[in-house]
Amino acid sequence: MSLRFDVSDLYRSYEVDFQRLLKEVNDSLNALANAPKSYDVSAEVLSKTSYKLSEADKCYRQMESELLSYPQNIKVTLLPKLKAYKKSYDDAQKQLKSLERENVRVAEPANEGKYSETRRRILKNGESLIRGVDALEEAQRTATETESLTLSIQAELYGNREIIERARSRTKETSSDLDRSDGILRVLRRKDLTNKLLLLLVIVVLFILDVVILLHKLHILF
Repeated sequence: MSLRFDVSDLYRSYEVDFQRLLKEVNDSLNALANAPKSYDVSAEVLSKTSYKLSEADKCYRQMESELLSYPQNIKVTLLPKLKAYKKSYDDAQKQLKSLERENVRVAEPANEGKYSETRRRILKNGESLIRGVDALEEAQRTATETESLTLSIQAELYGNREIIERARSRTKETSSDLDRSDGILRVLRRKDLTNKLLLLLVIVVLFILDVVILLHKLHILF
C-alpha cells in the first residue's frame, strides 16, 4: 500500500497548516530583520508573528500525536521529515526571541534621564518575562526532543527486529534445506547398499552355477 493511503487526511491538514504558518512567520521575521527599527511597529508585528508561531507549534504537536498511532513502518518514513519541521520551527523561534530582545533594547531611551523609573522598571520586567518564557519553551523543547528521540529509538528497534526476523527466516529455510539434503543422502545410501547387495547376490549365484557346471562335467568324465 502506498504512503498516500496510509497517512490520514487529518495529518496532512496539520502538515499543510504548519508549512503555511511557518512560511508566514519566516517572511515576517525576515522583513523585520531588514526593516528600520521602530518599537511600536515591531512590537505589533512580533506579537502577530508570535501567535502564528504558537499555532504552528500546535500543528506540529498534532502531527506528533497522529504519528504515535501509526504503524511502525509509517513512523520510520515520516520521522525524518518531522525532525526537519522541528528544526525549522526551533530556528524561527530563536530568531523571534532575538528580535524581541532587540526590540526591547530599541524601546530603551538614548538618554535614560528622559524616562521615568516606572518606564525602566516595565522594560526590565519585560526582559525578565521574556527570559522566563524562554526557559519554559526550552523545557518544552527538551521534552519534545526526548519524545522524538523515543520515536527514533522505536524506529531503530523496529528496523533491527526486521533484520532479526529475516535472519531467523533464512535460518529456518537453511535448516529445512539441510533436512532435505539429509533425506536425499539417506535415500542414496540405501540405494547404494541395495546395489551392492544385488551385486553380491549375482556373484554368489554365478559362483554356485560355476560349481554346479564343474561338478556336472566331472560326473560325465567319471
